[in-house]
Amino acid sequence: MTHYIGVLDGADNVWGIRVPDLPGCHGGGASPE
Repeated sequence: MTHYIGVLDGADNVWGIRVPDLPGCHGGGASPE
């Protein structure tokens, strides 16, 4: 099984995550969960 590390960044109700090993792989939402 492969595991990747994501970088979580945000504040209040604006959050995003990016995965440096996977170009173009990112997401966002209203909470860090």
